[in-house]
Amino acid sequence: MLIRLIWSFFIFDECSAKKRSRKKELKSEEGFCTWYDQCYYDSGTNVWYNCPYNKKAKKLNDEKGLEILKDLCPSLYGDGKNVRTCCSSSQLANMKANMGVPYTLIGRCPSCYRNFLNFWCEMTCSPNQSTFTNAAALGTDKSQDPPVQYVKELDYAVNATFGDRLFDSCKNVSNPTTGAKALDIICGNWPDGCNGQNWLTFLTDKNINNMVPFKINVKYSVEGTEMSELMNADTFRCNETAPGSDGPCSCNDCPDCCKAPPVIPPEPEPWQIFGYHGWTVIVIFAYVIFVWAFGTVVIAWHLFCKQDHYLFTILFREIIEHEQLNAHEFNGDQGPFTNLTNLIDQKMSLFFEALGLICASNPWKVILAGVTVVIALGLGLLNYQITTDPVELWSSPTSQARIEKNYFDENFGKFFRTEITNRLVWMIYEFKITESIKLSDICLKPMAPVNNNCTFMSVTNYFQNSIDNLHSATWESAGEKAMSCLASFGGPINPNVVIGSYDEKFYFNGTHLVVNIPVINNEWTAPRAVLWEKEFLNYIQTWKNEHSLTVAFSAERSVEDEIERESGTDVFTVLFSYVVMFAYVSFALGQFTSTSRVFIDSKITVGFMGVLIVMAAIICSLGIFSYAGVKMTLIIIEVLPFLVLAVGVDNIFIIVQHLQRDRAPSKETTEQQIARILGEVGPSMALSSGSETIAFFIGALSTMPAVRSFSLFAGAAVLFDFCLQVTVFIAILALDERRRKSKRLDIFCCISYNNAKDPENDEGLLYHMTKRYFSRLLLNSIARPFIIIVFSLIAAFSLASLPKLHIGLEQKLSMPEDSYLIDYFETMASSLEVGAPVYFVVKDGSNYNQRDVQKALCGGAGCNDDSLPSLISDAAQIPKPTLQ
Repeated sequence: MLIRLIWSFFIFDECSAKKRSRKKELKSEEGFCTWYDQCYYDSGTNVWYNCPYNKKAKKLNDEKGLEILKDLCPSLYGDGKNVRTCCSSSQLANMKANMGVPYTLIGRCPSCYRNFLNFWCEMTCSPNQSTFTNAAALGTDKSQDPPVQYVKELDYAVNATFGDRLFDSCKNVSNPTTGAKALDIICGNWPDGCNGQNWLTFLTDKNINNMVPFKINVKYSVEGTEMSELMNADTFRCNETAPGSDGPCSCNDCPDCCKAPPVIPPEPEPWQIFGYHGWTVIVIFAYVIFVWAFGTVVIAWHLFCKQDHYLFTILFREIIEHEQLNAHEFNGDQGPFTNLTNLIDQKMSLFFEALGLICASNPWKVILAGVTVVIALGLGLLNYQITTDPVELWSSPTSQARIEKNYFDENFGKFFRTEITNRLVWMIYEFKITESIKLSDICLKPMAPVNNNCTFMSVTNYFQNSIDNLHSATWESAGEKAMSCLASFGGPINPNVVIGSYDEKFYFNGTHLVVNIPVINNEWTAPRAVLWEKEFLNYIQTWKNEHSLTVAFSAERSVEDEIERESGTDVFTVLFSYVVMFAYVSFALGQFTSTSRVFIDSKITVGFMGVLIVMAAIICSLGIFSYAGVKMTLIIIEVLPFLVLAVGVDNIFIIVQHLQRDRAPSKETTEQQIARILGEVGPSMALSSGSETIAFFIGALSTMPAVRSFSLFAGAAVLFDFCLQVTVFIAILALDERRRKSKRLDIFCCISYNNAKDPENDEGLLYHMTKRYFSRLLLNSIARPFIIIVFSLIAAFSLASLPKLHIGLEQKLSMPEDSYLIDYFETMASSLEVGAPVYFVVKDGSNYNQRDVQKALCGGAGCNDDSLPSLISDAAQIPKPTLQ
């Protein structure tokens, strides 16, 4: 359609007369014409045709004609005196009336546009027209009386130098509508690319471009032809000022007008030693020195420094005695700081001992109070909110990208939802989920209400989604020539958007086809779009299973769906881990000293309640923040149970095993013993849990929403877990200890077994194995240095690997392993030839009526060198740092 419109300004048309040879000798010399004026109008094509005229050029006297000639063809106008041309005023008026489309495409570069006009001005109006043109064939309009002849086919001899200069001045002119080069639209598809000859041939040869009204045989040569001369009009480089223009082309359309691109300092060469990263080599070198020095010391100690060796007596006896004397003197005065820490530890011990006595003496009241608190806080889950939107998860509300996105959404509306598939040849876009929601109800229709077709970015839209056109035997030529360059929705289709993995610019070699369907994302359409997308994904998955084509697909809701699906599958994992941990705690806490006391000394109830307390702490954390309106993420639900379970089980072991190994005085009651135990272990538990809580709350200072919310929930969960353990768990432990001392069975506490023998020792099986075997193996004179060397090796390997760490979140890692999105991400990364759209938004506050503001925002000739489009164009010349 664009080619047709470009051609509409010419004053030729196709006739139905047969081609015939010339019957008389034509003059080909300066001052003679090939045609003059318009003599035949074809109402079917709405085009005027020229009359053959091989006589001297006529003087142009009409003022309007002279004005148009001065504007369009100043080189032919000269000084305006005695102007002779081979075109009439009506031809010039017709030409001017139809120059809108060419000006729209290349008029932003005055030099290019002037050279383009010169090409047609010389052919249409030059007074020396006959020296480089020839009416190769004439037609006859027999409807007139007498019959009128008109030009049917024209020979046009063009100097190759002119054609190359014309092409060079226009080849970089961009088309603001598509963002591509203007010649990509009006040069055709050539295996060797667009050049001067190919461009002029495409514009004039009807055999390769059926939008051309009639054939013009461009003789593109550097030597003479059968005509006396070659047309070689003046041309202007894109960085030169053409007559009648304000200046040369802009940097956007002429690289020669651009300033020197900023010098980007080269990336520093990686620090290498012997061909390897310097840090890695240093770590390896340091580890080797450490192993050598440590091994030397160990061997020397074993050889010369044993206590029964005379060197040990000579070298170390006096030193050891001196250190022992200093230590004795130091114990007498420990300093103010040590006294303060001891005082704090004593006060904390007294506090936890008093707390333990209260809880152990009133177990049921404490348990009831704890259950009440958990239920009260847990009711907050009725108001829970879960965030699955990746934007809300990983981008800070105060980040520059988020602020810009919010500004764009507020002023231009949310960006379109996109439904994308790859490697798919044909899509039936009339698919609907119900009788009430179809794609046509939610899709983008940029030309509505004139054109109500959906925006459908696909190869099939080159054929206007017509099966007949697609199945045509000449589909390749149709795709290049006959098909409309606009899709069915009224807009263009860029090849790099719908074709992937193609060979440079030869799109027919592409191996991947892309279908992209933008969907309106406003507050009214989005809920319906979400429902449509759900059924669309189900449909595509079923379609993929039933066909042999390889299809990678995605919808706007896909990422959220897959994250939610992954969380649902983790429920079983969480429950299974708690069951396993319950079994382990119950087994490890039990003291199985004899078969008669197995069900008395077992800790199944204690283990179950301990794990239940961990779950209660998580419920309290989720509930209290739900009350506060803090949104939780699926990451919290997945990770938090494992984290709090690992931390909480440690405290359970500390309290229970400390009680099991304690030797209580004969007059001390069970409650007093448990209170004393809590006074001994409570301070260390408080410091450990407190430091973990503070660490998590410090993490909440992060601006990343997912990290912030996780840190808040985790810190609160650890804190609640500690509070429940030093209160509710102590009460449960007191009840269990009473049961054990009264020889009642675990779980079935109403059944007593008085025949059970008293335990001979209080060492559990795990404690016994650790003390008798593992500790001896660990403290062996050979094992100790070996363990240090192995641990140091692991640490060195970790340090040496630091340079290989990459910062960032790979989106594939957040998906389940069986997710269809993994294939989609990999296909997009390897095959798609275009990236995400980039928008440059100018905020309000400027007066766009002012000339200086307009010049700062425009990108054509006459605009500022540092205008916004110019700066973007400058940055695009450095593709690697700017990624434009």
